[in-house]
Amino acid sequence: MNIYRLLSLCCALWLVGCNSAPITPTLVTPTFPLPTASVTATATKIVGTSTPTHTPVPDFAATEFWITSTAIVEAVVTAEQPRTYGTYPSPDGKWLVQVVIYDCIRIDPRPDADENAYEQLRLVERSSGEIKVGDGQLQSCGGLGAAGLEGLFWSQNSRYFYYTDAREGVPDGCGFSQRTTLRLDISTLSTEQLGGGFLSPDGTKIAAWQENELVIWDVNEGNEVGRISPRILNTETGTGPVVWSPDSQAFVYIQTESLCPVSGNSVMVHVTLSTLKQETLLESESPTFGGATWNKNNVLILFDENGDQWVYTLDNQKLEASP
Repeated sequence: MNIYRLLSLCCALWLVGCNSAPITPTLVTPTFPLPTASVTATATKIVGTSTPTHTPVPDFAATEFWITSTAIVEAVVTAEQPRTYGTYPSPDGKWLVQVVIYDCIRIDPRPDADENAYEQLRLVERSSGEIKVGDGQLQSCGGLGAAGLEGLFWSQNSRYFYYTDAREGVPDGCGFSQRTTLRLDISTLSTEQLGGGFLSPDGTKIAAWQENELVIWDVNEGNEVGRISPRILNTETGTGPVVWSPDSQAFVYIQTESLCPVSGNSVMVHVTLSTLKQETLLESESPTFGGATWNKNNVLILFDENGDQWVYTLDNQKLEASP
C-alpha cells in the first residue's frame, strides 16, 4: 500500500479508532523534568483514558494492513518510553497537567514509510497521584504543518486548563495564522477548541477567530461572551491579528486584502468589549497595514508591508509616520 494512501486512511478512519476502546499507555507516578524540544509534525487528535493491550506491531512487509490511528498509537506507545515536555501546576495547587511525548519511531518497516510520534495531555491529582488523560495527538514526523501539545495557562479558579495543539510549525499555505487555543474542563475531562486565540492583558478574556467570526470567551467561566462578524469578509483569509487595549476593555483587529505578500486594502476596526460595538478607525491601501501593538491607552503602533512603524492616536484618530 502506498504510504500516502496509508496516512490518508489514518485521518479518514480516526473516528473509527476512537469509537473502540481508546488507547493510552500504562501510567505510573510521573516525574517532571524540565521541558525539552519536540518534533514538528502533522497531527491527528486522539483522546483516551484506558490502558493499552500492547498487541504486536503488524508485519507490514508480509501483509496488507488497513491500519487505524488507534492501532498506530498502540504501536508507538508499545515501542517507546515517554518523556516529559512540560508541567503546569494549577493555581489552587490541587492539579498538575503534564505533557508527555512518545518520540518518532518507524512503525512500517518499508524504506519509504514515515515515522510517527504521539503526545498526551495528562491531568494529575496531586493528593492521590491519580492520572487521567485529557487529550492526545498522533503525529506524522515527516509531515508539514503545525503540531505539538503545550500548556498555555490555567483559569484563576483552577476549573479550566488552556493549551494548544500547534506548539511548533505553521499551517500549510500562506497567510495570517494564530495557533489554536483549546480548553480542558477539569471536572469533566471534556475539551473544546476555541479557535486562534488572543488573551487579554488581565487574563480574563480570549478573542479567538473561528473561521470568519471572532468569538470572545470568558476564561474563568468557560462560556462564550459574544461573537462578531468582521467588517470585511472577502479577504484571502478573513482573519487577521487581534490587539487588546492595555486595560482589557477593548481590542482592534486588522484585515488585509492580501497577506502573501501583505498588500492591497487594509482596515483596522475597534471593538468595545462591553457592547461589542465595532468602529472602523482606519482604511488604507498605501501603505498596507498588517500588524499593530497597543502599549498606551490612546496610542497604537502600526506596522506596514515594509515593516515601517506608524503612530495612530485614538483621541484625534490621527495617523503619523513614526519618527
